[in-house]
Order: sequence, then C-alpha cells, then structure tokens
Amino acid sequence: MASTAATASSVVAVAIAGWNLVEAADTLRDASKRAESLQAVKEEQFGIFYRAIGLFVVECFLFTTPLNYKTAWKGTRYLNNHYLYRLRSTSKLLYRLTLSEVHYAIRGFTKEALRSADQFASYLAQVTVKSVQILQDNSDDGVDDLIETVQQEVEEFHAFVKNRYQIIVPEIELQSVAKEVVKELSTVIDLSDLSSKQIMSGIDI
Repeated sequence: MASTAATASSVVAVAIAGWNLVEAADTLRDASKRAESLQAVKEEQFGIFYRAIGLFVVECFLFTTPLNYKTAWKGTRYLNNHYLYRLRSTSKLLYRLTLSEVHYAIRGFTKEALRSADQFASYLAQVTVKSVQILQDNSDDGVDDLIETVQQEVEEFHAFVKNRYQIIVPEIELQSVAKEVVKELSTVIDLSDLSSKQIMSGIDI
C-alpha cells in the first residue's frame, strides 16, 4: 500500500509541477510580449519561472529515484510517532501490527526470518525500543517505570508475533532481550536515577 501510494503521489506531484512550469512559462512569455524589451521584464517573473523548472526537475528525480522507507521514516519521525501514539490508544493490536510492518519495510526482511533466534531477538529489541521511545516522546511525564514498561513491551510483542503471524518462533531469553533494550535506551533516555544494579537486576521476565 505504501509503495502504491508513493508511486501515485509521485505521478500527481510530477503532473502538478509540470502544469506549474507551463503556467510560469506562459506568464513569462506574456510579460515579455507586453514589455518593450526582455530586460524590461520584472526579475520576479524570471524567478518564478526558474523555481518552477527546479521543482519540476526535483519531482522527476524523486519519481525515478524514490526515497526508501528508512529515509521516509526518519524524515517524518514526528508525524509517525504521533500517529502511532494515537493508534496505540485506539487499538493496541493495530498499533503493534503497524509498528511491526514498518519495521519489516525498513529492515527489508520477511516475517519468515523471525524463525531465526537472532532475527527474532533483534526484532523484539528494536520494536520495543521504538515503542518505548514513542511513549517517552508523547507522554507528558515520560515513562514512569522504565523497567516495567520494557518488560511489558517485550512480552506483548512476543505474544503478538506468535498469535498474529502464526509462525513457530524460536525459544529465546526474553530477559536478555529486555536488558538489551534498556542498554540501547540508555543512550537516548536519561537513566541517571537508576543504578546499574537496578537496571540489570530489575529485569526478571
């Protein structure tokens, strides 16, 4: 759906940019006809025409060389995070499904890859990190209990994959995944109020 929408929107964007260029060219031509000389045409008219050319070229470039999902996700991080946060309050299942599908698109692998213990552990860690970051960014007071939140997210995403995708997932240590998540989150969230011992011993799934 995202690929189709991106292609459709690119076609429309190119068409709009092309029409804008045609109109800018017509305006400049009319202005040159009314003026006694080309030098008498207002500089603003040339600026509009050159900007129209630039936009058309850029749209054509983006159409032939579309941005990948990873670039698109980074470029719209604020919008995506707020959308997913609202989705979370509406339906946790839909929230996890959306976040999961975005993860596959960014990473470029299929759900079948989750049969691998390493891939599954990596998946759980990354979607949990992303989910906690969304909660942190959109909650007024941030995440109250980081350890408990991480544990809950890891467990729920683990159950989500088993129930939703109906694949036989490998046995992995959820406690190790949770510790990895906390370790990665420590680079973006202030954990100064938690001691190293609390962080590592507090995770018991």
